[in-house]
Amino acid sequence: QQTEESALTLPLKVRDETVGRLVVQGLGSDDTESLELANAVAERLGAHIESLRQFDQTQSALAQSEKLFEASRNLPQASDLQGLVKAIAETLNVAAVNRAILATFAYNSANELEGGTVAANWWNGIGTQADAVGTYYSGEALKVFSIFLSTTPGFFNDVFKDERVDAGTLQIAKSQNVRTAAALPLFLGTRQVGTLLLESEEPHNFTQEEIRLFSALAPQIATVLENRRQFERAQKQAERESTLNI
Repeated sequence: QQTEESALTLPLKVRDETVGRLVVQGLGSDDTESLELANAVAERLGAHIESLRQFDQTQSALAQSEKLFEASRNLPQASDLQGLVKAIAETLNVAAVNRAILATFAYNSANELEGGTVAANWWNGIGTQADAVGTYYSGEALKVFSIFLSTTPGFFNDVFKDERVDAGTLQIAKSQNVRTAAALPLFLGTRQVGTLLLESEEPHNFTQEEIRLFSALAPQIATVLENRRQFERAQKQAERESTLNI
């Protein structure tokens, strides 16, 4: 495409998508040999751009795989739930996130949600502290702060401006100074056994890599959580039997 008498503009294409333009100055439309050369250069530039894109995607996938492998190794090695949440926060390494809480849910005989308890937390020492271990939320409180009950991973770059956030959740978020939140529901089968919540006091735009990595951790966290709960129940049962024997 001739834009000026002495300049030629050629599209740079990647898979039939125009991603840029190559402008060649001082090239006349009657210079057939140079035109052919310019077109060949434009084609090779497009191929090189595609190669660079694929390289970046590959590097990103490798980095995410390494983090996921590290998490898969570290999470089961956590000595307790506090160590589990700390390992998750360190694996994700989102600078803006300053606290996290792991809440486990309790159900009644009718399989209705009764409430949730903070089983573990993490705080980086800056800003508002995370809710203390043992903090209890009633079923109604959980429904008000609806982020807890999300059945799919939820990422809120700015809770104050997100249209998905209802009035009750917004009020609690402001009182707790929660500006950014990521909620990861934890399931065993069809039952939601808890939620892992990451919080920040400043807006943060979650990257696709952060979203994919955090979401991929859910099954492992749920399994470790359930194993820990079964271990604690077995310990209590053993202590009870020991007391009865005595």
